[in-house]
Amino acid sequence: MTIAVGFLCNNGNDLIIASDRQFTVEGFSKRFAKKLVSDGPELLYGFAGDPGLYAEARQKISGFLATLKPAEWSVDVIRETIESVLNQMLLRGADSSYKPLYLFVGFNEIFERPRLFVFNGQAVYESEGGVEIIGCGDTSLIHFLEEHLYSRNLPPEQGIALAGYLIKKATQHVDKTGGQIDVARADGLGFEPVSKDDVEKGINKIEEQEQYLSTLLIQKPFQLS
Repeated sequence: MTIAVGFLCNNGNDLIIASDRQFTVEGFSKRFAKKLVSDGPELLYGFAGDPGLYAEARQKISGFLATLKPAEWSVDVIRETIESVLNQMLLRGADSSYKPLYLFVGFNEIFERPRLFVFNGQAVYESEGGVEIIGCGDTSLIHFLEEHLYSRNLPPEQGIALAGYLIKKATQHVDKTGGQIDVARADGLGFEPVSKDDVEKGINKIEEQEQYLSTLLIQKPFQLS
């Protein structure tokens, strides 16, 4: 399993996606690998669940979109493609060997605001607000933190810090999560990974304020300065 979080910030003009790196392959011990994979500047994938199904879904979605001209890409086309691929894969759900899959697909239409599509194991939808959480880290603790610390108008730097912080809290308190924290950002020009140092600096700034958590919970958004 794993955890990934995604949300819009900067008044909807930036998209932040973060994930841990731990997963378990049946019959093996813990493995660690990046869960966030970009496909050019337009698409970023993240997942929780079975890595084999994730690779299959990503390959099929990107494979179909590669048959289209860039001018034919749109929000509706992206969503319909994701739905078509995953609906076909869900037909195997009655198979006792079927394993769960949860998916993020970030779409960065150049010079437009980025979008986040979520597959929660049952349906595909576009995130309109709030923090999306997939995987075994989707717990009351993480929801409590994001409900009190998140705001859609967070500056990108604070959004990056919050995403990393939520993942770190999950890795500390939720089994089957762990490893390095990866964060990516889209701002209308393309997806870019956030450096490990910048992620850690942002997390540290929030952790420095944990002793004042009772104050932070009533003052939104939190301040990093």
